Amino acid sequence: MYLILLLRSTIFNIFLWTWTVIYGGLAFPAGLIYPNFIKGGTMTRIWALVIIKALRIICNIDYKISGHHLPQDSRFIVACKHQSAWETIFFLYYINNPTYILKKELLYLPIYGWHLKTNEMIAIDRSAGAAALLSAMRGVKRALAHGRSVVIFPEGTRVKPGELRECTSGIAAIYQMVAQDHPVIPVSLDSGKYWGKNAWVKYPGIIDVYIGEPLLLGMNKGEILQKVKDGINVII
Repeated sequence: MYLILLLRSTIFNIFLWTWTVIYGGLAFPAGLIYPNFIKGGTMTRIWALVIIKALRIICNIDYKISGHHLPQDSRFIVACKHQSAWETIFFLYYINNPTYILKKELLYLPIYGWHLKTNEMIAIDRSAGAAALLSAMRGVKRALAHGRSVVIFPEGTRVKPGELRECTSGIAAIYQMVAQDHPVIPVSLDSGKYWGKNAWVKYPGIIDVYIGEPLLLGMNKGEILQKVKDGINVII
């Protein structure tokens, strides 16, 4: 059984990187000629959709969504549990042209990093302290003004399934800046059970994604952090 899992995972991993390099390489000149192909989210949505489907076909990993619906006619902030690379791919497909808050080191990756930069993701230097938070807040404000929703991983890093981690203060600052006009929505999931951090082998199953209710207005920092922590840990 494990040998079959290893074989399927190897096929998928090879496909993932081959698809990323070939498609990303072809999209490079297309993006120079038609910038909206990348900036409008078409390129990343196709890339993500193919990977989500390949994961189901090759590794027998699917997903199901429960809870509430994301708004269809407004911009919003998704505050999501981060267990796997899966959710960094999934929301590129599931949300129309989202902006991610991510570590700036990803911008240095060949091809992939170029597309992140061209697609105006919010890259921050996590070692910069308060300057990183200010940069993230400016990026969120700019993205919302341009009609794009934002995905943030409030724990600041990937965690193992079942692990509870305190949220960083950045999500509270962002909530206080935007919640009056744009809902902040916690999302819980268990993707790490099937696609672990830096794991070569992917295990078959159905990833549970639970979309919570938007956070209420008028909360203080402590209440915000607790509500986000509770909301992203509905599934553990």
